[in-house]
Amino acid sequence: MQFFTKWHSRCQYLGVIIPKTKNTTMKKLFLSLVLILQIGFLMAHNGTPTIGLKVRSENVKMYQQAGTSTPVIQVIATTDRVELIRKWNAQWAQVKVNHRLGYVPFSDLMFLKPEPPLAQTGTNAARLGE
Repeated sequence: MQFFTKWHSRCQYLGVIIPKTKNTTMKKLFLSLVLILQIGFLMAHNGTPTIGLKVRSENVKMYQQAGTSTPVIQVIATTDRVELIRKWNAQWAQVKVNHRLGYVPFSDLMFLKPEPPLAQTGTNAARLGE
């Protein structure tokens, strides 16, 4: 019962409306539902950084599934922003281009080189003794 009263007070603090019933099983069921929804929203949030890619040539085809016999969703140019979702197998990669998901042959992709760090200005270098 102590566990329930702690969650009841936390939910009231967070502004969650709990029905005022004397039936404790109903309250426990409601709080369990709120907790499950909250966990679901936390798991749905994906904070992993994406990997930037570039296509090797112009007019690279993005397919609906991992196979050249499937419909072409989009033709990718070298100027399009391509993000790697995951490597599907040795030949295919699942990518995201302009908010559309599709499959591209892995041989048509190349990783972007990381940008070098910015050089320090003369005044900052002088202060640091360089």
